[in-house]
Amino acid sequence: AVVSTQSTGEAGTPLKIRVTPEKRVGEPLKAKPSQLSYKELKELQEKLKTAEQGSSISYRDLITCPRNRLPPHVDKQQLEDYLSDAEFVDVFQMNRSDFDSLAKWKRIQMKKDVLLF
Repeated sequence: AVVSTQSTGEAGTPLKIRVTPEKRVGEPLKAKPSQLSYKELKELQEKLKTAEQGSSISYRDLITCPRNRLPPHVDKQQLEDYLSDAEFVDVFQMNRSDFDSLAKWKRIQMKKDVLLF
C-alpha cells in the first residue's frame, strides 16, 4: 500500500513509501514462535516425547517446537486437539463444540492466525 509522497527523488519525482502490513494501524500483529537454542529444542522434544498420548500439550510448546521435530504420536494436522479445554478457549476465544461447528475453511484460517496450522 502506498502511503505517502512527502519527499522527492533525484529527478524531482515524488518518492513512494511502502508500508508493510505489520506497520498498519489497527491491525494486530500475529504471534510469532520464539527462536530456541539447540539445547532448549532438545529439552522441549524430550518433554513432548514423554507426554502421554491423549494428554494436553501447552500452546507455547506447540508453537515453539518446529513441526518436523514434533514426536510421531502428535498429529500435526490437528494440533488444536492437544490443547487443554481452558487453553483452547484462551487461544480461539470459543469452546471446542463451537469451533467444530465452523466451516472447514474458517477453522483452517483461525488455526493459521494462532500458528497451529
